[in-house]
Amino acid sequence: RSPSRGLGDVYKRQPLIAFDYARTKLGVRPILIAKCSKTGNVLMRKVSKKGFCEDAVHFMTEFILSLGHTRIRIKNDPEQSALDLRNELIKALKRENMKIDLEAVEEGSKVDHDLIQIIPERSAVGSKQSNGMAERAVQMCMNMAKALILDLEEKIGKIPYESPLMDWLLVHAAETLNRMRVMANGKTPYQMIKGRRFDRPIVKLGELVWYKRA
Repeated sequence: RSPSRGLGDVYKRQPLIAFDYARTKLGVRPILIAKCSKTGNVLMRKVSKKGFCEDAVHFMTEFILSLGHTRIRIKNDPEQSALDLRNELIKALKRENMKIDLEAVEEGSKVDHDLIQIIPERSAVGSKQSNGMAERAVQMCMNMAKALILDLEEKIGKIPYESPLMDWLLVHAAETLNRMRVMANGKTPYQMIKGRRFDRPIVKLGELVWYKRA
């Protein structure tokens, strides 16, 4: 039975972290994409493989902790690879809680044993649409990445998929969406976390920047 049944609006108000993989060619590193329903922030990273791998768990853990939530839901497709990643991610988040608890004890502070409550979900078997938020996030992130690739390749030529520049480009695409994309509430994802708009100057990816030492 789904944990959402019977919990009503209280359950549905909890931030949802949904993740999925973008479609890539066989034999290349997959692209992991995640989104937070409450802040709108997205993550886009190349990972070693689908399913459990240390870099995927690290990226997801870092992303979730950066959001500042005290309770989350995690949703994924019913594929075994997604389930494996979700299960290891939950373990990692629990370990992160343990570290925070121990630090609080050492400082003599009150220990919060429920810093991050995790409610796993998964889409219905055979139904991609039931993880629609992740699917839309994949489309949005990949569209931004493709736009950056086309713009940069006009200047420097074809970029190999396994080039370190491509890894950087994916991160830059997600950060651009988080910093600049205005959502229906009139705020950017960055603003949802920081409480203010991102107002620092940004240059185009691949732009040559001259600087002078002070």
